[in-house]
Amino acid sequence: MRRLISLMEAILLLTGALGEEELEESIVERFERYVSAPLHLNTAGRTRLLESSLLSEYQVAVLLDHRQRSGTIRSYTELALLDGFGERTAEALRYFTTLEDEVVRSGTVRGEALLRGSLRARDGTVQGAGGAKVYLELPERAGIFWGSRYAYGDKRFSPGSFSAEYRARNGRWKLLAGDYHARFGQGLCCWSGFSLSGFGTTGAFGRQAQGVTASHSFSAALRGAAASGDIGPVSLSGGVFIDGLRERMDGKSGAKIGLGYCANAVYRWRWGHAGLSAAGLSGLPALSTDWRIGGHGLSWSGEAAWDFAGKDIAAYTSLLWKPRYGLEAAMNLRYYGKEYRSPASGAPRASGSANRDEAGGAVALGTKWGSISYDLCTKPSTGGLGHKAVLTATHGWLVGPVTLKPALRAVLSHRSWNGIPLRTDLRGDIGASYGKWALNLRYNTVFCRERSWLAYAETGYDGSWLRFALFKIDNWDDRIYVYERDLRGSFSVPAYYGRGWSLSLSSNQTLRGGRLTHKFGLRASYIYYYPSGAGRSSVLEAKLQYSIAFR
Repeated sequence: MRRLISLMEAILLLTGALGEEELEESIVERFERYVSAPLHLNTAGRTRLLESSLLSEYQVAVLLDHRQRSGTIRSYTELALLDGFGERTAEALRYFTTLEDEVVRSGTVRGEALLRGSLRARDGTVQGAGGAKVYLELPERAGIFWGSRYAYGDKRFSPGSFSAEYRARNGRWKLLAGDYHARFGQGLCCWSGFSLSGFGTTGAFGRQAQGVTASHSFSAALRGAAASGDIGPVSLSGGVFIDGLRERMDGKSGAKIGLGYCANAVYRWRWGHAGLSAAGLSGLPALSTDWRIGGHGLSWSGEAAWDFAGKDIAAYTSLLWKPRYGLEAAMNLRYYGKEYRSPASGAPRASGSANRDEAGGAVALGTKWGSISYDLCTKPSTGGLGHKAVLTATHGWLVGPVTLKPALRAVLSHRSWNGIPLRTDLRGDIGASYGKWALNLRYNTVFCRERSWLAYAETGYDGSWLRFALFKIDNWDDRIYVYERDLRGSFSVPAYYGRGWSLSLSSNQTLRGGRLTHKFGLRASYIYYYPSGAGRSSVLEAKLQYSIAFR
């Protein structure tokens, strides 16, 4: 199988995100960690496979059944032939998994330490920022993580993020302390961390719950203690957390403290699962039941919840159909009551960040050439309507030794309750690669308050990239978000606003020797703004990063 998919395309495929601009730092950090320490598909148990979120429940069941009946998987071409996978999914998984048998010496410790620093000059003022991470692991038994960063304008380093994890010898039970994520069902009752907003691709219609997992990110998470384990086909997980504790430890003395809790029980079988969840914060809980049933190309999932505090309901259901390779369709229906206020909720949504006061439905069709989706929602309290339509077209061709990847995307969106006119976002990309060389071109234009546009050209070689961009965006409602290449473990999607140009250079290099891996990162950028009503100031920034890993 010749790879036609890049690392970022693999992340987008497995998360269901429409583009890089929909992602956030914590999800990219998690995928990059799997790049450094791949998941072993031929030896990992069910619990490890499920909590990775790289595979669906049905894919895990098929994989385990194949391992039991036929032995180890010898190639990703063979993996692609298994029901529920396919060629593109197998291609994407190559970045984050391995088919090698895992051989870990007893007592072997693996770990990584990272240090970064940066300087930014703007309006004659120079500011500094930095960060550090340390992660140590006794494979399949225990792990500890600590990370902290100093942002521009901060007066001191914060205690940062920290977590500890311990697993029983059979791998079916684990204890967590510190920062962790709890992700149950479809997220109506409890879902912390990354959550997509919108339904631009068929992959966004259903999500893979992971239970409770340790956080290895700078980003915010629940802070407390949690545990999970399996009793036959039943998986149990739950935890307690202190809301506001992270803010207090970061020096925000006014943060309100509250005691939160969450619990989940799931009964699994080959064709799906049924689960119960509860979550609350300083008061009455929200309770929910969720399900997933499917196989052989058809999957039905959903969740229904009741909030005892708000005395209101929420419900979400989706259907995903894959009649054959390269063709899939999806639809969903959802209703989040105005008074539904589960504090730990993070369900799929379109109208805003809170999972309440929204009713709607979406449909999508995906092919190997692109996708089309449409979402219609309303706010029951006001009767306003929201529309969003997305059309994408993309493909990859091999022209001798050169790979060509043109792509088009059109997004039309309007929400009557925010007072912003219909927004039309049109984007065209073309990429070309030859061995380690790559060239990418983009033109993005938006019609909303006015017409805005952004164009860039970038070239790269073996982990190093040079990009030049021009932009003209005179109204904040017309802003354009653009993913920027950054240091490993960092993720940047700035909003471009104003008139000007930018130049950036980034490079991430790896040196391996024995059990040690050294990683070096550099990024330098300059954004120049012409005088305009936006009132933006030119910015010069430089970043350096070094990490060392031993395995």
